Amino acid sequence: VTYLLLLISHIVLAGVSLPLILFALISGWTNRFTAHRRLVKWVFPMWLYVAVTGPICYLMLKPYY
Repeated sequence: VTYLLLLISHIVLAGVSLPLILFALISGWTNRFTAHRRLVKWVFPMWLYVAVTGPICYLMLKPYY
């Protein structure tokens, strides 16, 4: 149960965060720093969660292979 909750939240947030990361990148690249800061306040914690839960999901699944 824990693995599935972790995996589902990881997959959903990875799908949601990718376009937001691209929007944040574009707004920073085009010198719209207020929009960039507003996006990054939400995108960075999502990205960090996805980056941490990916290896955790892998390590939880590894004993089955």
